[in-house]
Amino acid sequence: GKSITSANLAILLSQRGYKVMLIDADLYHPTLTKMFDIDTNKAGLVDYLNGKVSWEECVCENLPMDLLAGKEKKAVSSAVLLNERMEILLKELKEKYDIIIIDTAPAAYMADASYISKQVDAMLYVVRHDYTNRHLVEEGLNSINQECAEGIGYVLNAVDNKMRTYDKYGYRKYGY
Repeated sequence: GKSITSANLAILLSQRGYKVMLIDADLYHPTLTKMFDIDTNKAGLVDYLNGKVSWEECVCENLPMDLLAGKEKKAVSSAVLLNERMEILLKELKEKYDIIIIDTAPAAYMADASYISKQVDAMLYVVRHDYTNRHLVEEGLNSINQECAEGIGYVLNAVDNKMRTYDKYGYRKYGY
């Protein structure tokens, strides 16, 4: 759900007139390139971070937003996100784009989101309703350095539309 949420948010903001960069920073299972049917032989974020290519060579521009491609690497460490080139990349992108959305690996399993949290303005934490174990949500939130980002928002996705609320504000079958 996190990659779909990231993609949908990027598309929506692009349609609203913002210049958006979506970064596929899930180093282990990048899905945005597959989602947008992008050539998987294209250079990706890890190639840039390792100094093999410029970040511009990793960008796909024929989408509603620009996408900095991810590319699955067999042997890669989250520490690559601590590379000075990541900081340079984000500074350069902030000059060219109104909004930068970074899709990382799940925070409960990998340190990637924690590394990124030191360099972003805000974070969005996506949780799948009735699927994600509570302890994984807590572990993920504890791993993120929440003081670094200016704010953190939450998305509860895959909520069953058949749920009805009678004691809270609701509209038809959607409760709030």
